[in-house]
Amino acid sequence: MESIRLFNPETQTSFEKLEKLTILPDINELAISFEKENFFNLIPSNAIVWAEDTRYAAEVAGRVSTRFRQDSTDEARDEVYGNLYIDEAEYFDTLKKYKNVEFR
Repeated sequence: MESIRLFNPETQTSFEKLEKLTILPDINELAISFEKENFFNLIPSNAIVWAEDTRYAAEVAGRVSTRFRQDSTDEARDEVYGNLYIDEAEYFDTLKKYKNVEFR
């Protein structure tokens, strides 16, 4: 590609040469195909998880999971977001699958 130019669609003549061009994704299509995932599903199985306070993180995960389940009455919403929230026990079970380092 030698150049990018603006043109008049009616006359098909170019009238300005562009120095740069930003191409944006089709966000409407992206929203349709975007999948939401639990954080642990996104990190590789050989990852090392560094955490400052795993007990506190598990408690927060449990509270958020409980709140979601209490507030959720919409089955379609559960289907989309339900796998994002894990309770305290699931948090610890999932964490055991990784090498982890806890520091304080």
